[in-house]
Amino acid sequence: MGPDQTNGFLTLGAHVSQQMLLQPLVTLHYSASESSPRPSYSRSLVNAPDVVLAASHSQVSAKTKEGVTHHGMGMTFQRVRLDACYGSKAVEKSYPLSEGQIPLTDMMDVQQDQVFESSLTFVQIRNPVPEGLVTLCPMEIRSVFINQTLKHG
Repeated sequence: MGPDQTNGFLTLGAHVSQQMLLQPLVTLHYSASESSPRPSYSRSLVNAPDVVLAASHSQVSAKTKEGVTHHGMGMTFQRVRLDACYGSKAVEKSYPLSEGQIPLTDMMDVQQDQVFESSLTFVQIRNPVPEGLVTLCPMEIRSVFINQTLKHG
């Protein structure tokens, strides 16, 4: 299908509008300086309209293939495919699409060696995610298990 033919997916503008209705902006907290470590409630550095955090679970128990239980967090990401045929250049400029790579270390305070592939329901932990970098193709959904619990306070 050529770039001048519609494919039935949402345009970038329609997708951004839909996400703003479904996921309203959360009030951002003040951070004293750029050089200080980001607190757990600070805004993520990742900002790609085609990548959606579909689910986030702060308390997950998952098992390795050896049967060892680990406690941590589970996150499910979806990368949507958008129709490039119709759309606004101004919207594309304001909301640049990702290359499908999500560095979890930029999204939250996590070490690279704490991120593991997981089943969609977080029942099983699989291999470590290299460099904590989740890669998604358009229309792909992936879950990851983060081997730590949320810090309170």
